[in-house]
Amino acid sequence: MCIRRLFNTTHSWLISLLAGMALLLTGCGFHLRGAPPLPPSFHEIGIQSSQPYGQLTLQLTQILNAMHVKVVPLTQHPAVVLVIDSEVFTSDTTTQSASSSTQQYIMYYIVTYHLANATGGTIFGPRTLKLSEPYSVNQNQVLSTGSVQQSLQQELEQEAVYQIIQQLGSQDAQTALNNLGQQPPKPKSAS
Repeated sequence: MCIRRLFNTTHSWLISLLAGMALLLTGCGFHLRGAPPLPPSFHEIGIQSSQPYGQLTLQLTQILNAMHVKVVPLTQHPAVVLVIDSEVFTSDTTTQSASSSTQQYIMYYIVTYHLANATGGTIFGPRTLKLSEPYSVNQNQVLSTGSVQQSLQQELEQEAVYQIIQQLGSQDAQTALNNLGQQPPKPKSAS
């Protein structure tokens, strides 16, 4: 009986502490990993990607939603669209030792994106991120190579998301968004 009462007291105290910490974090303007605040004109955005269910697109959607930016389907014709033009993983061997069973590699992740207006015109970018991470593979542990590469891909995707968010919060991006409503319509070409 005494142990149950102690557990309930400790349990409720821990829940209260966690709830209090959560309120403090949200109340103090906590931002994800030092990400700059996005401009007020970034209240709504669409994301266009050849991999709409890929990790980069999903992570961007989650982070933008957490930053109170509503990610809307392209069918709703958002005024601003983040277009992921390309994303490519490659890997190169850097060193190979004849006396060692370990090979050194570098994994590259290259992402190109731009911001477009509702009619598809580019308003910011294109920007290209070139991320890389070295890794080693022991030839005696070939089965673990896939999990090492998958883990590196996830890390590079997370870094790409962070850098895209940083660039979207830059002064250049803010200027482009502020000028969005002031751009004259593009003349249509004669057919």
